[in-house]
Amino acid sequence: MRTARTAGAAFLATAAAFLLFDPSASRAADDLARERLALASYQIDDWSAPNDATLYITTKDGSRYRATFMGEQCYGLRFARAVSFVTHGLNQLDRFSGVKLPDGTQCMFRTFQRISGPDRDGKED
Repeated sequence: MRTARTAGAAFLATAAAFLLFDPSASRAADDLARERLALASYQIDDWSAPNDATLYITTKDGSRYRATFMGEQCYGLRFARAVSFVTHGLNQLDRFSGVKLPDGTQCMFRTFQRISGPDRDGKED
């Protein structure tokens, strides 16, 4: 019994050391953090759509986000003067959110990520 306990403790210590020093475990944690990226909707200051495939969102603190859509495009987005953000209960944008256009078209995000650009004209930094 004592040998099994000692072997189990040694295994756990080895596994913990492996996880602490394994770069792929670090990448997995980064991927998980990126996957859970969320933006409170009250932080949104401005948005722009240079085309029907991309939406740029600027927050009150100047952070910028890019969203792309399921089905590659959100037809009519480029010409929309207003959008409603579709959230699911938590009043925050994440990769499971989307937009609703004035004509009722609803487009769900495929990706939602923080970026260093674009500038006001939609050009990447």
